[in-house]
Amino acid sequence: MYSLLTVSITHAQTGIKTETPQRTLHVNGSLQVTKEVNVGGNANTAGSAGTSGQVLTSNGTGVAPSWTNPSEISSGIYMEDGTLKGNRTVAQGDKTMSFTGTAVNAFSVDGPTFSVDVADNRVGIGTSTPQKQIHVNGDLQLTNELNVGGNATTAGSAGTAGQVLTSKGAGFAPEWQAVDALKGAIANSIYIQGTTTLTVNQGNTSDVPGVSTTITVPAGKTQTVLFMILGYAIRQFNANGASSQGVFSLLQDNVKISSGFASSNSSTSSYVGALLNLPAPVNFFKAIQLSEGTYTFKVQYSAWASSQVVNYNPTNYAGYNGDNEAMLTKMQVFVFNN
Repeated sequence: MYSLLTVSITHAQTGIKTETPQRTLHVNGSLQVTKEVNVGGNANTAGSAGTSGQVLTSNGTGVAPSWTNPSEISSGIYMEDGTLKGNRTVAQGDKTMSFTGTAVNAFSVDGPTFSVDVADNRVGIGTSTPQKQIHVNGDLQLTNELNVGGNATTAGSAGTAGQVLTSKGAGFAPEWQAVDALKGAIANSIYIQGTTTLTVNQGNTSDVPGVSTTITVPAGKTQTVLFMILGYAIRQFNANGASSQGVFSLLQDNVKISSGFASSNSSTSSYVGALLNLPAPVNFFKAIQLSEGTYTFKVQYSAWASSQVVNYNPTNYAGYNGDNEAMLTKMQVFVFNN
């Protein structure tokens, strides 16, 4: 048995249900408090009762405990460094988890392996100082499509098979483009040649049959077009020593943009087998730059001296082997992207 209340005058201690109190007041049993608990203070002043929600925390031996906000308690990884004792799993269920911060390297895994720059809204992989929203300082492997463009709520384009990714400059998403749409690439190649034979009377100008084409430049683009033209023109009638002269012209929307001189000559000899009506082929080139739109190009012939024939089939020429394309007017066109 023990006394319900013991007072030790020698040690200035009071014990409840103990005859050997160890502190100024020693309760060997439960304690019920129906009003505030004050801590701190001294013999003449009341201690603090804290504020609603605070918890009582120890300050160590010989020091009064204190009321503390739970968020200020040093416990767990949120207040101090620690080491995991084993594998851990957080079961979120239908709950969300978010972190907020203001620092450049606010959250990281193993140094620069993975870093979240909250200050600039960036994520670094292999770097703790990312320079773009996602900065990979190292290799990148994709096993599915690569989307570019779009916005925060819509997916970008993955392109189509065979397209290549081209830069649109700083501040713009790159773009998937067909190879023939690249700058400097040949967007189109057009070859045409004359069709029917045509006689152009002296002093007249006529379209060369079959030698015309239409080119359309896509919206928002410019293209450089290179024309290479080959033409023959012979006199309508053969005569010893006779010659002819004229001009092949290239027109854009019925406006001449280039031309080349053509002629034919005959030997002055009257001997059988003398060469008559030999055309000197004309070759001329023209490069122009076009903006978006549709354009029509054609070749004309102007007969300066004597009436002349274009797209001639030289069946009456010595040694003719059936090649009916040999003296046709020809035009090769290359369209380059700028």
